Amino acid sequence: MRNIVLLFLFFGLVGFTTRKIVAPLNAEVYASNRTIQWFGEELYALNQELNTALSTSDRSTLQLQYRKARQHYKHIEFWVEYFYPRPAKFYINGPLVPKYDEAFGNLRIEPNGFQRIEEILFASSESIDTSELYPEIRSLQQHLVPMFSTNYYSKMGISDGMLLEMCQIELHRIASLNLNGYDATITKDNIIETKACLEGIQKVIGFFGDNPSIANKPESEIVSIVAVSIQLQMEIDSAIAAIDRNTNYDSFNRLAFIRQHIFMLNISLIDFHQVLALPWSNRMQALDLKQRNLFSKAAYNPSYFAPYNFDTTLLDKKVALGRLLFFDPILSGDGKRSCASCHNPDLGFGDGQAKSIAMDKNGIVARNAPPLFNLAYANSFFDDGRAFSLEEQVSEVLHNKVEMRSSLKEICEKLKGSDEYQKLFAEAFEGSSGATITAYAVQRAIAAYERTLTSFNSRFDQYLAGNAKALTPREHNGYNLFAGKALCGSCHFLPLFSGITPPFYGETEFEVIGTPETSDNKALDADSGRCKITKRDLHLHAFKTPTVRNIAETAPYMHNGAYTKLEDVVEFYHKGGGVGLGFNVPNQTLPFDSLTLNATEKQDIVLFMKTLSDVSAAQKQKPKRLPSFGNNAALNARKIGGEY
Repeated sequence: MRNIVLLFLFFGLVGFTTRKIVAPLNAEVYASNRTIQWFGEELYALNQELNTALSTSDRSTLQLQYRKARQHYKHIEFWVEYFYPRPAKFYINGPLVPKYDEAFGNLRIEPNGFQRIEEILFASSESIDTSELYPEIRSLQQHLVPMFSTNYYSKMGISDGMLLEMCQIELHRIASLNLNGYDATITKDNIIETKACLEGIQKVIGFFGDNPSIANKPESEIVSIVAVSIQLQMEIDSAIAAIDRNTNYDSFNRLAFIRQHIFMLNISLIDFHQVLALPWSNRMQALDLKQRNLFSKAAYNPSYFAPYNFDTTLLDKKVALGRLLFFDPILSGDGKRSCASCHNPDLGFGDGQAKSIAMDKNGIVARNAPPLFNLAYANSFFDDGRAFSLEEQVSEVLHNKVEMRSSLKEICEKLKGSDEYQKLFAEAFEGSSGATITAYAVQRAIAAYERTLTSFNSRFDQYLAGNAKALTPREHNGYNLFAGKALCGSCHFLPLFSGITPPFYGETEFEVIGTPETSDNKALDADSGRCKITKRDLHLHAFKTPTVRNIAETAPYMHNGAYTKLEDVVEFYHKGGGVGLGFNVPNQTLPFDSLTLNATEKQDIVLFMKTLSDVSAAQKQKPKRLPSFGNNAALNARKIGGEY
């Protein structure tokens, strides 16, 4: 029996590579060392394709060389993105719009790298201007040079377990970015490039099969390893075969592919990781890669997003306290308004208004009140991104003169007038009754409560979890349109459907879409958006990409509440945003031209978005009573949730 197993393992009958081992390597990093060697080979081949492109001006040859180079890049994308995230983002595979590197202040980076080369080669039928093309190719090559250094990797402490985790992260990237037109917007080669990504994973898995240390394991362990490896290779082969059957960007059934192949591949990678008894890395990251459903609530690590992740003691008590504060109008300047005034759980934690009523019912606030679901998985707050944590966001709202017209100092003094509140703060923060009611404690408690408002049990989530009947055929098609032809998914990323970019979730997207002032589409909204914060012309009219989850419950839409119907929102994007409506928006990041959607396709997209509704977290949020203020009858009569 043992000999048969070894034959399966070492002669490639499970699809593993049979390359000759060039040198004995440490068993614990065998596959990762082999991957480093292969990475260098792919990088060299990529560079050679670019060199060939530099020797011709023939359009078809240049396009062919570009596609060959992209195939090599996609083979090793998982490695480049993991170890070189900044160069990958800005210089190798960056977007087709100018960006500011926030880590370097005012460093503005123009489009360059693969996507800029793609634009030159494919955006028009005119002859290729090699004086523009060749410098872009040479620049890309220059940014690839540091990756050839093997000394860099030897210092990274790479392990075979980490290597498998990179493969899982790549699966998440495929589902949330690659299949959504994120980085091949002109060629729409996303499907065939996904095949290259899977081929890269397949190559990596092959290196595990070469590891001679496996032969020294007990026979029962070898049998398990072979069984799981066979299953993993079959899953990869099946996924590649599904792509080979249809590489058309618009008609590819990406949702079925995610559920039937990406989902199952992730499970097989976890099983492979476990059967090899490899340790998991302790890298702080957004995704919990031990989770078999990479698109579920359990797959997200909320402490990754929270700046106060060290403060987790007595968290349940902090949440309970924050819930009371959220619904207590004592926090406002006039004692009649609470957080829940503009974020009503009965309205999906919005308020149903285009713009919320201002303090003293004197006018309105500047923007639409955003819903609060899944703020636990965010790193930028407000439409203009001026806050970097929920705690900071709480402070901003409380001090805003038209929203709450209060201050943390005043609030703390008022709360100290309640023995009940003093007791609750002392229990939640383990401090003395007086000193515990601090600005930090108020912010932390409310933010802790808001982080519990998650939404991950919609019909769409149930479909991904295995309930094939959770979606109708038209809703299923709606997702494929949303993520494909309509390009919605290239900004509203699966599965959060917000603008925080997977799979590392370190950056939030701000887009210029040219929102109209009102639904009559006659004038551009005057709000300068993020430009007010950054003072950069590039950010004029830029706003944070919001989540689409629970969108059916949270009308009206856009930062100014311009549209009351989802159909109108879809039509706005279909026409090409503000530019498509005839507005002067030179820095618009949304495609200008029509999406060419027919009436049925538009309706299918709306039907899909409605499947993202899950307001179960909103139920029973209102407390039955608020803490007492002793004999103060006026304060004790305050209304739960506020009066307006």
